[in-house]
Amino acid sequence: NPISPLTNAETSPRPALRVTNAARSGPTGPISYRFDIARDSAFTSLVVSGTNTEGVNETGFIPTADLPTKVLLYWRALAVDAVNSVTSAPSSIQSLRR
Repeated sequence: NPISPLTNAETSPRPALRVTNAARSGPTGPISYRFDIARDSAFTSLVVSGTNTEGVNETGFIPTADLPTKVLLYWRALAVDAVNSVTSAPSSIQSLRR
């Protein structure tokens, strides 16, 4: 679940995207999270996509380059268990402005 930034937030050029860690059922391998930032809510026009290893209780991602200015962007996260080839459904989509 997204923690921040939440819908319509005004952000810095490289906002810290944060989610609570995914719930688990059964045995899992190491979990990583893929964060996508796009120009559209269907995520067909990606601006940035990056991964980070799971943190304690929550996981974050900071883009390595400044995001475009004066546009509405959308972000989501997915939990990935690469060992067992399992990827979660996307988190709820949030929007941000820079």
